[in-house]
Amino acid sequence: MNSIVVSGIGVITAIGNTIAENIHALENGKTGIINRAAKNQNDKTIQFPLGKIDLTNEELIAQCEGYDPTGTTRTDALSKVAFQDAIRDAGLTASELKSPRTAFISASTVGGMSRTMELYEDATTNDIPSEFINSYSASVHLHKIVNYYNMTGPTSVINTACSSSANAIMLGAKMLEQDKVDIAIVGGVDCISRFTIRGFDALGILTKNRCKPFDINREGLNLGEAASYLVLRKSTQSRSQNKYGSIVGWANTNDSFHSSALNEDGSGIMNCINKAIQIAKISTDDIGFINAHGTGTVNNDLAELTAVSKLFKPGTPIYSSKSYTGHTLGAAGAIECVFSLIGLNKGQVYPSLNVEKPLKVKSLQVNQVLLESKDVKYALSNSFGFNGNCTSLIIAKKE
Repeated sequence: MNSIVVSGIGVITAIGNTIAENIHALENGKTGIINRAAKNQNDKTIQFPLGKIDLTNEELIAQCEGYDPTGTTRTDALSKVAFQDAIRDAGLTASELKSPRTAFISASTVGGMSRTMELYEDATTNDIPSEFINSYSASVHLHKIVNYYNMTGPTSVINTACSSSANAIMLGAKMLEQDKVDIAIVGGVDCISRFTIRGFDALGILTKNRCKPFDINREGLNLGEAASYLVLRKSTQSRSQNKYGSIVGWANTNDSFHSSALNEDGSGIMNCINKAIQIAKISTDDIGFINAHGTGTVNNDLAELTAVSKLFKPGTPIYSSKSYTGHTLGAAGAIECVFSLIGLNKGQVYPSLNVEKPLKVKSLQVNQVLLESKDVKYALSNSFGFNGNCTSLIIAKKE
């Protein structure tokens, strides 16, 4: 069995700035999705509930060790906060960070476009560029970190929409498995911006209420912002490095069914899950729970439930943590991988919030309450992007 251990985690979401705060919110059914329209009557873009981190840009940048605030975007700051927490948690040394055998694979869909108005003005009206002129690329957050820590190993930024950071985790795991590196720091970041709010509104898939994944009357998704990084190592290294568990299976497929929808027969999703299960060398019966992609949109939830109902035994619990954080886009896969590791190690399966009338496909169980003392070893975490870019990760609890 392939086994890549997780030796460090950094996470910041709308439900917590630390791992401990995120765990507390998950265990207590506390959502970070808040309707800010009443507080922002003059901001017509904030008409939807959002999973926004309750820190200003200035407060986030102040937490970034060694960063000049000039030209630093919210994306840059979120990624640095999560990154420095992850490497500190893993106990990485300066020499390990500088090693050519340490990879850094990040993901983002928004990147510096979080400064939407500055981007527009730079492109259309400014004679003198703003301080953010060099910050708009999706890769700037990574370059800032690489330069600060003098990293010399392989680096990459992935943008496959909502599966981006799950693909970053998969790429890092494959690089370790193939002995290309000794350490891989993987994950992703995205923040809320006018660009994404207006874009998803144009698709007609935002709801003005809190999202309710897998409810019969689901209306759409809520956007959120987050950053999370995991420090991965080979399982052949010291057992003391395995602080959280392992990534034991992974797969990425693309059904190319539609630019922004999944095939409702679940075929693309099934193909992805099956490949990940095969790589992990386990069966679907070994999976204790599923942390679903679960956006709360009509198409996604039906396609996902249809797929897993054909593969998993009756009663396998499934939930969506997007009902806590909102859909964090390029960061979602990493956030949900972290939540799956937490659930496995604490013997907990978290509920999908706001579900009143669960969507029923065969005998699949949409989890609506906190399940505790559940002795399971493996979890499945799904992430699906536009154009049917599907990624599934198989995660094992710490031994």
